[in-house]
Amino acid sequence: MTMAPAAQRITFLGLGKMASYMLRPLLAAGAVDPSKVVVTRATQQTLDEASTMFPDVNATLDNAEAVANADVVFVGIKPQDFKSVAEMVHGKIAPHASVVSLMGSITIKQIQTGFKHEPVMRTMPNVPTALGLGVLPYYPSAEMAEHQVANVRALFAVMGTDFALPKEAQMDMYGRISEDVASHKGPSDPPRHSQQDTSFSAKAHPTLR
Repeated sequence: MTMAPAAQRITFLGLGKMASYMLRPLLAAGAVDPSKVVVTRATQQTLDEASTMFPDVNATLDNAEAVANADVVFVGIKPQDFKSVAEMVHGKIAPHASVVSLMGSITIKQIQTGFKHEPVMRTMPNVPTALGLGVLPYYPSAEMAEHQVANVRALFAVMGTDFALPKEAQMDMYGRISEDVASHKGPSDPPRHSQQDTSFSAKAHPTLR
């Protein structure tokens, strides 16, 4: 069943830089319900930082708990942390959920095996995603149903423009481009978001004009 963004329970498994770029426009546009968003980080210090940036969402160190009830799980961890995190969430993701990986070099097959979960998509957002002006290539696994792809694309629509890649191998090329640009032109730390103040403008981030 296709779900509107606001109805979806969303988990960001590892709220790194690129994952935060995806979360910002979702909150700024009021497209998602903050009470249905869960973010995880690896340490209490980084979790506190995430809570400061996005005070209205739920934050936890427990990866298994974070994914248990999610409709969409965005995987924003570093590739080198994949094995340890996979052990934590192996078999814990609800069967109906879609896993959307931002990890470079980790294939869909590896994710399916490590997470014990079949509906998996890969994407690689770029820096303007933080302003809702991103370009998001994506490649879904054969096991993703049409409505699951549609649910994820409804979220992508708030972040920018998406397009399907014909081959998964092309994703790593886009990943290298995004990482290179982000290392030089990433926006500064975001302002606090709240239900009362969810604005996010290019004036505060002149590097993205």
